[in-house]
Amino acid sequence: MTISTVMTYFLWLTTGCFGLHHFYLGRDRHAFVWLWTLGGLGVGWLTEIFSLPRYIRESDMEFHVAAEAKMADSRTERRPPFSIRRFAGELFFAYWIGTLMLAAVPEGIDETCYHVLLSFLGPTGVALAIHTVANIGLEQCDLVLCFVFSYSVLPLMLFFSAKHAVEILMKGILVTALAVNYNPMSAEDGEEADGEVKKFSMSYLRRVWSRRGKRYRRTKPAKHNICWRLAVIVGLSAVLLGSLAAAVYFNARIKTDYGEEILVREALANFFKSPAWLRIKDTLAMMVDKLKYGGLSEFLDYLIKSLDPEGELNAYEVLKLPQTATEKDINEQYKKLVRQYHPDRFPNVDLEEKRKIENRFIEIQQAYETVSKIKAKRMLKNRKIEL
Repeated sequence: MTISTVMTYFLWLTTGCFGLHHFYLGRDRHAFVWLWTLGGLGVGWLTEIFSLPRYIRESDMEFHVAAEAKMADSRTERRPPFSIRRFAGELFFAYWIGTLMLAAVPEGIDETCYHVLLSFLGPTGVALAIHTVANIGLEQCDLVLCFVFSYSVLPLMLFFSAKHAVEILMKGILVTALAVNYNPMSAEDGEEADGEVKKFSMSYLRRVWSRRGKRYRRTKPAKHNICWRLAVIVGLSAVLLGSLAAAVYFNARIKTDYGEEILVREALANFFKSPAWLRIKDTLAMMVDKLKYGGLSEFLDYLIKSLDPEGELNAYEVLKLPQTATEKDINEQYKKLVRQYHPDRFPNVDLEEKRKIENRFIEIQQAYETVSKIKAKRMLKNRKIEL
């Protein structure tokens, strides 16, 4: 497929934060990272404007293989230079995925099982995240190397309590990212090691990192059709979405007005029993019936009425009255609420509480005005119809 520069810039401008331009260029890993970080929180997306020409050139793998092969001779393989952007991306993405894996473990399970799952899932997420970023574009590194160094903190994860998991995981992230970007000293580059042991150690390190560490791609990656590529991204996204859903459902908490923390799943269970949800449920059921038996016109009329464009439904709710209330009922209830919430009745409350009372008093007045205006309009309309 011929890469269009215009199309690349158009996709970058319109859907850049979701990585669609990278998917178009065949940079699926980059697209996946952008999708789950919203383009590096927008910063990476903005700075890409200077890198897009290089990305377009690199999308031609024939060009890449021919150009990069010239950088190595039979004795020395040159390694990619250190990139602060890639290094920062590895740290950021690994922290995001690693902490997501930790948060997805339900806190209510057996304590030993909970601790073991934290100890293994966190480093696993770190290894996969750093490997993903490290293998973007022309560069690559082995997954084994990422796992070895991310799991180097496993004894600490198992030894210390779960409350230190994030802190220990951050150490694993830094160690793994440094290991992936490590470039061992090369005697051919002008620096000689002192001593036989040191020479042997550096020679061994060079052999290991030349096979496992960061290096240029020497072979053309296998090409897959667009359906396979989409399936991979969707499948991985489903895993992360499932982890995110588990983190929210099992462990996320919200604070009440009294400072008490309750689980989100408990709050959701209470919401589905609340009058607000029952009203929504009844409204949706009525809309289905209107569409089914009354046709599209009745459905649209009911929909507009349900949206409460004039604020009538909300006004009745503020006044604590049914919609069938008479004008006498409305006036009596308004006078009662005004007396109850008048700010002069609360001279000794604190500033925050006084502000709440004032806002409530204003809300009652506005609700009464809304109901009165709507009733007056309806009366006028009915008189015109009678005439």
